[in-house]
Amino acid sequence: MLFIKSTGIIQSVRVLADRRLQHERRSRAAVEQELAKFRVYCQAQEREITTLRGILRKHGLTLGDDGLAARAAVAAATISVVAEVNSSADMMAVEQPAPDMSLSAAETLA
Repeated sequence: MLFIKSTGIIQSVRVLADRRLQHERRSRAAVEQELAKFRVYCQAQEREITTLRGILRKHGLTLGDDGLAARAAVAAATISVVAEVNSSADMMAVEQPAPDMSLSAAETLA
């Protein structure tokens, strides 16, 4: 009789242990699946950051330590100017617009 009780206790402990083990396996599989999802998401975020940093560099901006974009320093003594100069003869040759020859509302009624 003692042997039967021992076998029943052992069987009961084994069933409980198997249930816990199955629960832990399901939990682990769910966590591993979530981890894989976040790894994919992280890789996409890293690609986007790389793309955005390239765009910043393309437009002459740098990313500071505080995470804010700042324009690259330009020498204060350097000025780039493009000017087009017209002579007075060129100004005289500019055509004047033709006067408006359309009839006003008052003239059409008369």
